[in-house]
Order: sequence, then structure tokens, then C-alpha cells
Amino acid sequence: MKRIGFLFLAILMVLSIIPFSAFPVFAEKDSQGLTYRLSSDETYYIVSRCDFSATSFVIPATFNGLPVKEIEKWAVGVRNLEKIDVDENSKYFASVDGVLFNKNKTLLIRYPCKKESGVYKIPDSVKTIGVEAFAICSGLTSIEIPKSVKTINDAAFLSCIDLEKITVDKKSKYFTSVNGVLFNKNKTILRCYPIGKEGTVYNIPNGVTAIGSHAFYGCKSLTSIEIPNSVTNIGERSFSWCEGVTNFEIPNSVTNIGGSAFSGCTGLTSIVIPNSVKSVGFFVFSDCTSLTSIAISDGVTTIGSHAFGWCESLTYIELPDSVTSIGERAFTYCENLTSVVIPNGVTTMGTAVFEEWSDKQTVYFEATSASDDWDRHWKSFCGAKIVWDYEPDSTFVKGDVNGNGKVDANDYALAKRHCLKTFTSYDKMLKRADLNGNGKLEASEYAMIKRHVLGTFEIK
Repeated sequence: MKRIGFLFLAILMVLSIIPFSAFPVFAEKDSQGLTYRLSSDETYYIVSRCDFSATSFVIPATFNGLPVKEIEKWAVGVRNLEKIDVDENSKYFASVDGVLFNKNKTLLIRYPCKKESGVYKIPDSVKTIGVEAFAICSGLTSIEIPKSVKTINDAAFLSCIDLEKITVDKKSKYFTSVNGVLFNKNKTILRCYPIGKEGTVYNIPNGVTAIGSHAFYGCKSLTSIEIPNSVTNIGERSFSWCEGVTNFEIPNSVTNIGGSAFSGCTGLTSIVIPNSVKSVGFFVFSDCTSLTSIAISDGVTTIGSHAFGWCESLTYIELPDSVTSIGERAFTYCENLTSVVIPNGVTTMGTAVFEEWSDKQTVYFEATSASDDWDRHWKSFCGAKIVWDYEPDSTFVKGDVNGNGKVDANDYALAKRHCLKTFTSYDKMLKRADLNGNGKLEASEYAMIKRHVLGTFEIK
């Protein structure tokens, strides 16, 4: 008891010498439902959020005697909002027809989500379109971008469900539009494909080298998207929640795949990661609930955090020996993945890699024990059986390139890509694909696998 009392007294003594300004300032709310927080230097207020049911409000010039100088992202991004007005005495913000700008109208901060307007022409004074400026707007079918706009920030048009086209002034030096799709001026970066655009198939133009973040986010009507071999970079969340697409062919030109790039693609059934990619980033294939087949090329070194999380239909995956790092919760909630083999060369293992695995699942390690460099909580929340010093079974099904126990179209595709040098098979794959026993995979063998799949040839 004395020890507890002493500890309490010590805490009070420490608190007494910490200045009040070191503690976070609690948010305050005004009569119209806007919430504010004080800046760290206590010289101005920041709008941090508004009531979710708000249809309109006025950004004041001051609050509690101090200027209102900033508005946080999403603070005024509620679905029922029809207009945003600004006190005429504000030194930092302005409103035009209910749309929020900075004072000199060079930055478009927020277009109200439910403002009644089929077509919106951005004013000629605007140079920058803010982060998520038009996010989750409904009823907006067309946006016209003037030549004055130099910068369009991330997710500016995120989830505009009715947006059919984005047009750009032909005199713009920075952006252009092709059939309603937004690109940078020289058409090397695809910035935004409007969610409401008609059509189920889209072929990204050859010459595009980068697909911008959120470019196709939520395009549920698309069933096919073709990525040309000019693309080297796929941005974060660029294809997230494209639920109608069943297959993405990632070309060998791609060297970087951003976080969550394909997350939520619930129609996606198979994916091949080419040899040009060295890292499978965070959340890249998370929530791909129909994904059953994954082939990872030899040369990939990193599996990012949550990379295959919640892939509930995944029953088999094989990691190449090149993998050295597996991130936090990389295989979380993969409830139908019966087992996985972790290569001997894995030197980094994150927290709870196999979270929510049951005692019906098994993790095989080629290593004899855990590395000191692994996170000490690597097997937290994991009920799976752990087997060390594992040696793979030397028996296999001939022609079963991906090792899932059967020969199907995915094996033919992998063998073909290997021969075309867009996918690098590792030793285990080569053994399974080497039908003529000459120690290598050749065109004649992928032809035999194809014929087997078509039923015109039997692999023995």
C-alpha cells in the first residue's frame, strides 16, 4: 500500500513540473456543429470536423477571439453537405457558390458532397486542387479544369460515383484529357479514370509509365483493365476496390507496386508477380476475397505488412527462396490457407504474421529456429502448428508449375511467361515444369502443359 502511495505521489510531482502547453488541447464545438482545436503554438484555431448530418455551415473568421486559420482534411467532407459559406471577415478562406477556397481563390479546398450541380467548371483563378477536394461527391457528372491549374493533389476525385468525365482546357501546360480520362500533359501519368464513365473494358494507352494513386479507385463497373508494358509504376490504391475485374496481368516493365494497389478487388481470382518487382508492398492484395492463385517470381525479396491479409479463398501460396523479409500480419485471416513454407533465407519477420490462424493450419520453416532479428511477437494470435527444419517432399505432380497439386491454366501461363522471360521460376518450379528431363523449361513444355489443360495431351 505504501508503495502505491509513493508511486502516486511521484506521478503528481512529475506532472507538476510539466508545462500545461505540453498537454493536448481538447476540441471545442460551436453552435452550428463545427469542432475546433487550438494550434500547437496556441495562436489560432483549426477546424477539425463537423457534424455528419450537416447540410451547410459558415466558416467563421475567429473562434474564442483567435483566427480560424486551417481546415483539416475530411473536416468538412460529410455526405449531406450542400454548401460551405465563409464569414466575409475571414483572412484565410473564401466561398464561391458554396464551394470552399483559400482567400485568394488559388486553392480549391472542398466541393460540397451533395451540392446540386451536374457540371462544375473550376474558376480560372485556381492553381491547385486540394487533397480529396471532390471526394465522395454525388450528382457531379463532369468537371472542367482550366489552364490555370498546375497541381492536382492525391485523391482529388476519390469516389465521385456519378462522375462521367473530366475535361481540361486545351491550353493547359500541365494536364490533358482523353475521352474523359485525366492525364498529365505528355500522357505518361494516368491521374484519374472517372467512376461513372460508361464501359466495362479499358485499355490503358501505351506510353503511360505511371498509374497515379487512386486512379481507378472504386471503378466497380470495369471488368477488364489492360496494363501496357510501358508502365513502370503502379501507385498506391490505384486499383483498389475494382470489384468487377477478375484478372490483372502485371507486365514485366513494372518495378514498383504501391501500397493497397489491388486491395479490395473482390473479383480477382489469380495474380502473377513478375520478376521486375522486388517487393510486394503493404496491403497490396488485402481483402481480395476471391483470390485463389498467387505466383511470385524468383527475385522478390519483401512481402509487406498485411500484403495478403483477409484473402479468405487463398488455399495455396509458395514463396521463392529470394524472400528475406515478411512484414507485420502479412497472412492475417487467411483462414483457408492450409499451410505455408517459409524459406530459410528469411531474416526479418514482423508482428503477428499469421494472425488468427487455427490449429488446422501449419507453418513450415526451413530454418531450425527463429532468428534473433525477428520481431519477438511474430507468432502472436497464431494457433497454427509450427514445424522447424522442414524439408519439402521430393514428390510432385509433373506440369504443376505453381505447386498447388494440380495442372491447370495458371501453370501454362507461368510456363509461358518464364519462356518469355517475364517471370523467373525458382528451382522447385523448374523441377515441376521440366517434363522432358533436360533441366530447363522450354517452349515445348509449356505447349504440352497447355495441351494437357485442353485435354488433347496427357502428362505422364
